[in-house]
Amino acid sequence: MKKTFYLLIFVLINMNALLAQQNRPACDKLTHVPICHVGAGASTNYVTVCSDFGSLWGHLVQHPGDYIGECVTSIDDKVNIYACNAGLVHGPHSQDMCFDYEDNISGVLVQSCGDSSNCKCVGGSENETQHLRDYFNYAIADYNDQLNAPFVSKALKAGKYSMNEASDHQGHHVIANDKHVSFNLGSSRIGSEYFVDICWRILDENLRDLRFKVNATISVIENLFTDIDYLNTAEVDLKWEVYCDSSSNNSLSFPQNPIIESNYMPFTTGLATAQTDLPKSKGCYIRFQMLENEWDFLRPHDLKQVTLQTDVDVDLKDPLIAGDEPITFCHVEPVSNKDFKCTTRSFPNTEALRIWMQLGHNDHRTWRQNNQHNYRGQCVTEGPCSKR
Repeated sequence: MKKTFYLLIFVLINMNALLAQQNRPACDKLTHVPICHVGAGASTNYVTVCSDFGSLWGHLVQHPGDYIGECVTSIDDKVNIYACNAGLVHGPHSQDMCFDYEDNISGVLVQSCGDSSNCKCVGGSENETQHLRDYFNYAIADYNDQLNAPFVSKALKAGKYSMNEASDHQGHHVIANDKHVSFNLGSSRIGSEYFVDICWRILDENLRDLRFKVNATISVIENLFTDIDYLNTAEVDLKWEVYCDSSSNNSLSFPQNPIIESNYMPFTTGLATAQTDLPKSKGCYIRFQMLENEWDFLRPHDLKQVTLQTDVDVDLKDPLIAGDEPITFCHVEPVSNKDFKCTTRSFPNTEALRIWMQLGHNDHRTWRQNNQHNYRGQCVTEGPCSKR
């Protein structure tokens, strides 16, 4: 006789905000200034360089996109990334399938059971209950910016005609406090469809006018105790969709249609990657949706467990410019071959310094002659002085 075995699918959520810091040169010398230099070309490249004061003209005047300060792409405490939803459905099958186990432990597909005493027909009738044998376990909590609300453990059966979902308010719940959602597929017939959503919220309102990019990967690690290749046996396909809320109100509310999506693709390799640029928004989510296509097949006995691991990295497409801020330096201006005049100059931001540079100097050469001995901070001595 055929027995029902459960397929346990554990979705491990490894959610990391990408803290990619560039290799920044140390600008420890007071005679040098950190500059976020904007490269040319369609693929804009931002790099932090150290410039002496005499070379600032080449950056701030000749490259108006450059700013004083380091190029910062870290969004460590500015974005929350969390699993926010999961769902499961097992739709009705169009017709019965009969398997005779009389002479074959795996069963032989037959037109009908006839007089066989070891034969089983499943699916097809309108009142079939395949969806009642599929369910998933999860833990859920209300969202807060600290991601520390208490979790409640729950279980939810698969929907029959539409997805049964863990959250009824997208983005406003956190699921999987133990970093996994377990889908238990006990249906005799293959044909389940399930998804996991990963949300991210931009906590800093000043960042919502910047563009982000996402790199999401889903991979499969099958249980060592199974001899069955689940992905190929069930003909699993995968697609991904990205939804973003670009509205101006404070409440997070996602549109019904994705801003970008993939087609269903074979997931037989057990590895898929989604990479895309994101619009200016206050939050987005990516949905990984898996679909079992081999409907005319009974679930094998030893399909017991498979692990889906998800990594989502979100970082800035544009740098978070840290240089548009006040700057103070000692202007060491030569008045003769040996004599200098020191004046402390302060500017509220990079643009103010850029304007002053162009008003008081004609070109790179005159700027360098009059500013190559400058240093950051207030002058040690105001008025007549010597260079450091």
